[in-house]
Amino acid sequence: SIRPSDFGILLLNPVHRQPELHKCVVHNVMKESVVLKMSKKTEEACNASLNRGSVRFQPTRIDMRAMHQAVETTDLEILFPKTEHDSDTSYTLLDSLPHSLKRCMRELEGSVLNKDQQKAIQSVLDPAFKKIPTLVLGPFGCGKTRTLSECVNLLSLYEPEAKILVCTHNNSAADIYVKAIHKEWIAKSNSKAPMLRLYYTGRRLNTVDEDVLPYCKIEDQMFSTVKSSELDDYTIVVTTTITARMLWLNG
Repeated sequence: SIRPSDFGILLLNPVHRQPELHKCVVHNVMKESVVLKMSKKTEEACNASLNRGSVRFQPTRIDMRAMHQAVETTDLEILFPKTEHDSDTSYTLLDSLPHSLKRCMRELEGSVLNKDQQKAIQSVLDPAFKKIPTLVLGPFGCGKTRTLSECVNLLSLYEPEAKILVCTHNNSAADIYVKAIHKEWIAKSNSKAPMLRLYYTGRRLNTVDEDVLPYCKIEDQMFSTVKSSELDDYTIVVTTTITARMLWLNG
């Protein structure tokens, strides 16, 4: 299947000229069409050929290579941890929590989240399960984003030593988390959240929401990467799964 960022090889037939090969990039894939991004020279060649020609698509392997690299370098103990925790019925969450997180849990009980959403957050906060990943599943519109945003907010507000990485599949979803976390921090502490929104360095500044820009690192009117030593200044880092590689590559 064709995906954005794949390459397109155009064979054009300009009037009264020899066929020409041009390269372009897939910008977007619609239901019945494909939007191509091309240079001015290629556009002029398309016009000269009266849009007669053919196109062959060539998949880019950058995303796939990144996925394979992630699998190869992942510590499997994180995904499949060994735990000796048993399900003793006398065990209660509040008894095992430090004082700061007890406040966090009491606030959670008074929130507008439903029981399933609260249970998901409790499983993240529970020290007995801290080595076990929590998988939150649900259909569209059931409140997964709100649940995870609330979890991030509670941890960052009551456990300032926590380090939280929020990864999403696309930038739109990542920006939703940034806005939600920002709104909660302003409401509860009247201060800016200790958060970094990490973008691909080649993205244009004018394509990013004004509410998100204050959380970005910008140098010379461009988005910038961060050094590993600079991450200590942030409790929360929000980015996409592909851009999160920058953190790993920077050590």
